[in-house]
Amino acid sequence: MEEVYRLDDWRAMKIKHTVEIGEESLETKTLLIEFGKRRKVLSTWEGFKVVKYVANTSIPKPFWDKVHNYEEYREMVI
Repeated sequence: MEEVYRLDDWRAMKIKHTVEIGEESLETKTLLIEFGKRRKVLSTWEGFKVVKYVANTSIPKPFWDKVHNYEEYREMVI
């Protein structure tokens, strides 16, 4: 995990890892934001939530068609 930015009571970290779908695996990155204290955020999937962390994961282009059905993909990864 690499800290890439810090401001006031939050910091941004880059996490390198792999994403696996079926038998395939590719390297990717996740941006993780950690807040000093819990705060209210707007989730595109769950509406308003109170959280300590938010994240965004990049899905490699060769996997785009495989995760096109977000409902099935979400069930698979959660």
